[in-house]
Amino acid sequence: MLKKCFTILLAILLLASPVNAFFSFDFSMSQSRAVAGATIATEIIADTMVSNYIDENHPEYSGAYTVVSLIFDPTGKIVSKLSSKGLKYANEIYDYSKKADNGKDIVDSNVLNNIFDKDLIEELAEKKSRGYNPKTVADNVVNLLDEGVEPENINKLFKDAVKNDKKLGWIDNRISKLKDKRVETSTINSIIKNSNKPNDALKKAVDETNKLSKMGISKSSIAKITKNANNVNDLTKQRKIIGNLKKRHISDDAINELIEKGYDLEKAKDTIVELRNKGVPAKIIDDLIKKEYSLKEISALQYLKGKIDFKDIEKLSSIKNPDNPSQYVLQKVLRDIAKNNEKANDIAFELKTASRLIDKGENVIKFSMNHNREEIDALTDKAVYECKNIKPSKKISDKDIRDWTNQLNRKIEATGKTGILVFPKHSKISVKNAKEIFKKYNIEKVAFVSDKEIIVKNIDEL
Repeated sequence: MLKKCFTILLAILLLASPVNAFFSFDFSMSQSRAVAGATIATEIIADTMVSNYIDENHPEYSGAYTVVSLIFDPTGKIVSKLSSKGLKYANEIYDYSKKADNGKDIVDSNVLNNIFDKDLIEELAEKKSRGYNPKTVADNVVNLLDEGVEPENINKLFKDAVKNDKKLGWIDNRISKLKDKRVETSTINSIIKNSNKPNDALKKAVDETNKLSKMGISKSSIAKITKNANNVNDLTKQRKIIGNLKKRHISDDAINELIEKGYDLEKAKDTIVELRNKGVPAKIIDDLIKKEYSLKEISALQYLKGKIDFKDIEKLSSIKNPDNPSQYVLQKVLRDIAKNNEKANDIAFELKTASRLIDKGENVIKFSMNHNREEIDALTDKAVYECKNIKPSKKISDKDIRDWTNQLNRKIEATGKTGILVFPKHSKISVKNAKEIFKKYNIEKVAFVSDKEIIVKNIDEL
């Protein structure tokens, strides 16, 4: 008990004045090993007493540091073994930092001890006249803390700056520029933490975000693609992927849309490359991305290659689904293909039919197929029923026309529109041979569809 009290008393005396004043030794290389050993022993005792004092009187700091790295005690007094120049500098750092804090309550001994270790204090004191005066350093400390930079990262930045004679003001300036581009504080801290040259890393990060901005990437998108960056090389990688997409004629708006939707840009690029290799035009891909089609929907276009002119896709891509105004009709169709690409042939024909109707000035609102893939439901200013599977030599019977008419009438009743039957162009002769039966069922007009056009004919003109 007596020993413990004596230790605490010594610790209080120790903390009442600087350690280097309490245990002051100025010895040269020629001094005896005994003196050196005594000095080391004295330092160990001093460290122990400081540790005991903190454990007893400020348990909230217990275990937070090793005493060797401790500069300030909880009250702001210097407890590290510093040179006289370093001691003066540390005192000024504390005073100026508290003053610069100005009620923000972000500066205390705990924070300052994580920023300033003995080596940094001594280096700053040595280079004080080179732009590292305590007031300037303290102002930078408060600014960086206010920006959300972690104390340990400030230590890393300052050490790198002092070692390479770099201005501390550049640090805050670069971080402000990154914040202006909406780069998150957590990303900035990761870039600093994971770099051996943190100031150079910040400079490169600013350069990369500036390049992204010049490439047309919005601040919102920059925030998203930099969010999970662990180092500045991650930013460079994202910028190069975006450059690759632009070379493939994907527009700024489309790239921003991909980013906003949360797509992994590298995977998105791979999908686009695959589609381009399979003959899907870049213009179509870009247009559908801007219209908020998903990459999965757009990928289904590869199954339509050779079955449809992609200009037809371009015509149909803007048609809204009246049953779901937030969705395009083509999106539903492409989803069907994505689920089962064997449907691509039937769907391609239906898409061409709808496109031809547009060419004729019809206002196509919706088209879809029933579960048997038997018909097109193209709501225009005409109700349309498509008569499929007619071979060139097939004879059209009364029953065929009656069934088609019944289907068409159901559409007319459902839509309130006039009606028309649509046939493949090659069946024109078969239809002509049955025109009297068509008249019997009051069919006055029919349409013939090919890959490139749709022809509307009066029955009497056949």
